Amino acid sequence: MNSIGCTTQLASVLMEADAASLAKITFLRNMNHEIRTPLNAIMGIIEILMMKIREPEQLKLLNKSNAAAHNLLELLGNVLDMEQIEEGKMELDECNFDMAALLREIVSLIENRANAKGLSVQLDCDAALPERLLGDATRIKQILINLVGNAVKFTERGGVTLSVQLKSRDAEGVQVLFAVSDTGIGIAHDHIERIFRAFEQDDNSATRVYGGAGLGLAISKSLVDLMGGEIEVSSIPGQGSTFAFTLRLKMAAKEHTRRMMLHRGQVAEQKSLADSCFASR
Repeated sequence: MNSIGCTTQLASVLMEADAASLAKITFLRNMNHEIRTPLNAIMGIIEILMMKIREPEQLKLLNKSNAAAHNLLELLGNVLDMEQIEEGKMELDECNFDMAALLREIVSLIENRANAKGLSVQLDCDAALPERLLGDATRIKQILINLVGNAVKFTERGGVTLSVQLKSRDAEGVQVLFAVSDTGIGIAHDHIERIFRAFEQDDNSATRVYGGAGLGLAISKSLVDLMGGEIEVSSIPGQGSTFAFTLRLKMAAKEHTRRMMLHRGQVAEQKSLADSCFASR
């Protein structure tokens, strides 16, 4: 077979592979939608019942049902995301968002699950952070929900803290440090490396006790990598863990404008002061 024939055959094989990949992702998206629709209805009904029912045993059963529904919903999204990441089809969107509002939303989403276990959820947001930033808010939210959700899942006593701190700032943007700490079961030092692999957890018995498919951390690491950041974990078995990652985010146009106005105001104030000094001489 000549080189032209080989090239044509290779192109044909690649087209078939792309078509198969697209068909697989399309199927997963359709199944995701078909399952999410009734599942969201079930979760809505459960939440209504939880507001109406006061009998402890019934509330306990409803909490378990609600947790199971959330786990299934999370699994559906994670399977689709993992497939897109592995196929190299995951795309990031840059939007203007309010960091403080995003963090409050994450805490409000997790708080009910934490409170049901008697856990506290604390938010520590650096006041020096710009009011508005540019980045993929949806994916940042997904990473944090995965990390905070895991922290709640693997913690029986104490609480979880979500901390967001400004590491550095320049004319173009900021470097932000996100950290999620818990007082949970912790992770053995020699198991830390593998927890970021898909379908793996620190201890496979944890899957039976706490649930989960081991996709959340793998996806979180992949998303942090896509955004040019780094993620790491420190842990002491029996005392808790801290997952931390850094991201470089641009400042939104509004923030740039606000800084320019402040700068101009300072210059005007300094000029006015200088003029008054000269006038008094």
